[in-house]
Amino acid sequence: MIAYPITPQSEAAALCGELFAEGYIKEYFRGESEFAVMSQCAGAAFGGARVFTTTAGPGTMRAMENFPMWAGARLPIQCIVLAQHRHAGLARRNRAGLL
Repeated sequence: MIAYPITPQSEAAALCGELFAEGYIKEYFRGESEFAVMSQCAGAAFGGARVFTTTAGPGTMRAMENFPMWAGARLPIQCIVLAQHRHAGLARRNRAGLL
């Protein structure tokens, strides 16, 4: 598992931390940034490792450049992409305030 731990973190990242503490995840690497984590995932997958990571919100946008490379190289990377929906009700209203 390769991660860039920030606060607040998603439930998926917190669960992975618990699984690492219990010994289910053998190796855990901390990245320098979201982009670095996604690049490290690609490097590990190119080297034959089983790779898993998770991202959410702004981190996804910062790491977006790596996703087409993963697909083009057909890398076997598991990535959970989470989305937050704060203020979703406001975003769906038009200028008249109607849904």
